[in-house]
Amino acid sequence: MINGRTYDWETIKILLPKNIEVHCTGINYATERVMNHHHGKDAEPGIGLGPRTHSGDLAMNREGFNQLMLYVRGMLKAYADELPPFPVIVHFGNSGEVGFTDLLYNVRIKKHALEGASRESTNTTVKLDFLCTKIDWAVPSPNPLPVI
Repeated sequence: MINGRTYDWETIKILLPKNIEVHCTGINYATERVMNHHHGKDAEPGIGLGPRTHSGDLAMNREGFNQLMLYVRGMLKAYADELPPFPVIVHFGNSGEVGFTDLLYNVRIKKHALEGASRESTNTTVKLDFLCTKIDWAVPSPNPLPVI
């Protein structure tokens, strides 16, 4: 699921050094721009534009999270938020339509949390909240995917 929508096909993957890919089951992300009203004596009211921020959350199953944590431990770190920045590729589309790719640059994890399951279920979802420096939205999907 990508930003609350399901597509006929979708791939969400974290790209780590040494060609390690961690696949995710869902992602939500957004770009927000700070805007403020400004008023001045003898001036027209307007809106001041501030910087953009990019943030979101990734969802993955426990096996994917374990793979990510093995990479973290291999770097002699204890937490996923200690990883250096990494890219995320979100590739999606519907049958018979042009696919698109959103590219998220310099992703940094700021929080990870587990959503538990009952004893009868083996499904455990891990949610990773993140910030990133840039999102390239709806890039027409080349074949193969670009390396970022």
